[in-house]
Amino acid sequence: MAGEQLPPISANATSAPVAAAAPSAVDPLHPLRGVRLTDILPLVMIALISSITPIAIRAAGKSIPPVLGGTVRFSFAGLALLAALHLRGRLRKIWGRDLLGIFALGILIVPINQFAIWQGTAWANASHSAIMYASTPVVVTLVSCFIGWEKFSSRVFIAALLAMFGVAVILLQTGLRLSPTFFKGDLLLLGAALSWALYLVGSKPLTRRYGSLNVQCWTFLTGAAVCVPFVLPGAVQLHWGAVTNASWMGLAYLSIMVSGVNYFLFNFSLARQPPSRVTIFSNAAYPLTVLWESLLQGEAPGLWFLGGAAMIFSGVFFTLFHRTPAAGQSHLHG
Repeated sequence: MAGEQLPPISANATSAPVAAAAPSAVDPLHPLRGVRLTDILPLVMIALISSITPIAIRAAGKSIPPVLGGTVRFSFAGLALLAALHLRGRLRKIWGRDLLGIFALGILIVPINQFAIWQGTAWANASHSAIMYASTPVVVTLVSCFIGWEKFSSRVFIAALLAMFGVAVILLQTGLRLSPTFFKGDLLLLGAALSWALYLVGSKPLTRRYGSLNVQCWTFLTGAAVCVPFVLPGAVQLHWGAVTNASWMGLAYLSIMVSGVNYFLFNFSLARQPPSRVTIFSNAAYPLTVLWESLLQGEAPGLWFLGGAAMIFSGVFFTLFHRTPAAGQSHLHG
């Protein structure tokens, strides 16, 4: 949920060399055929952890500035990956022109994406954050088609139309019935989802050369390092004693459970199961987010929102089983 869960993928996409040996895409009508309990448990954990991500962002953002919070969580994630890769002897240095690519991806995923997802969730809500991010597989596929990594087809066209109409319905609802601030929040969340999708597509060439964990490690650390000079004055001036317990818990959840545990579970699952199955379960996080927020607030989502969400998920379904050479990557909320 970039932005705050990790990466959606096309049904036959690979996230990294570690995922390249995964089984072929599953039958969409029988996605659990031949699945063992030990395969399901990590997937269920991914969905549950990811579903709480937008709620944790909203809680953390009440007391902690957006880019500062994003810098802290991605610094933790990058350092954790650095240590893990070093201990396993798999840490790789980035060379030559690839350094520029890592720098650009770091800018995209930390300052740009994190400001958009944190501020957008603060102005809108966790449910809208989740549903905007649910459109990521469609955007990834469209960009992949545009640059020639996938073949454009009628299925891609239908998926794009459904996703765009779904987003338009949600934006129309917020623009007509809710506050201007809420509408601006939805626009930021849409921008967060777009930046996350661009990160996924842009990181694929580097992932082929260095592996997904190395690319994540260096982009996270680079993006966080770029932010430090800008967030340091605010961090010094921030009255840390006024940061609420809920904000601390939200930041801890994002740094440990999302950036640590969930990223590990995602790569672990991709190495052993079809990417399409992992994506199906990760997409289950989005309706769960809506459910959790409805229970917390005691307020059911409106029909316009549910209708727009249904269109987006329909577009995602078409995208997941678009069987052409894929360019996507794994998809957890960034």
